[in-house]
Amino acid sequence: MFSSLLQGMTITVRSPDGKIEWELENANSVTMEFTTGTYRRYTEPALEQQLAGLMKAIWSAHHQARLMVLSEMVGFNVGVERFHNGGRNITFIEERSRLSVQAISKTRCIQLTTTGMATWNVRIKEGTNRRLTEEEFLHDFWGAFLDLMTDYRAKVSSLKREMFPAPLHQRTTR
Repeated sequence: MFSSLLQGMTITVRSPDGKIEWELENANSVTMEFTTGTYRRYTEPALEQQLAGLMKAIWSAHHQARLMVLSEMVGFNVGVERFHNGGRNITFIEERSRLSVQAISKTRCIQLTTTGMATWNVRIKEGTNRRLTEEEFLHDFWGAFLDLMTDYRAKVSSLKREMFPAPLHQRTTR
């Protein structure tokens, strides 16, 4: 049900300089693109900063959309204070904010690291934006991002199982 509420939603985020755009449409269609002609103008350190800022903005926009959808589901504003309503929830959120994940692209030119999805670090091997076309770079970056998200989801699932074990009557053995 939760994902179906995201179906009609479009989330658009831009890098701090406004020259890289990421858009999520209908919960499953993602596009990421540079403003025409800007990819080759970046130095690797400048591109690292812009992409780290973009990733932070993406997570923030996703979090806001999630709270909006949850509010719609329950029929009242689920602001941060209600969402973090004590006990194990607070401990879980604190632990989740300390989760660190990283991924390296297939070409080994891009490394993404995040802690709690709030602090992002992007490293790009020197010469990458001269060696890879814009399309190749975006494909490589997207692959690293997907790997990072897979690792993050696995760590969050493990943390959930640890923090909120299923009641004995729900556990099954096979």
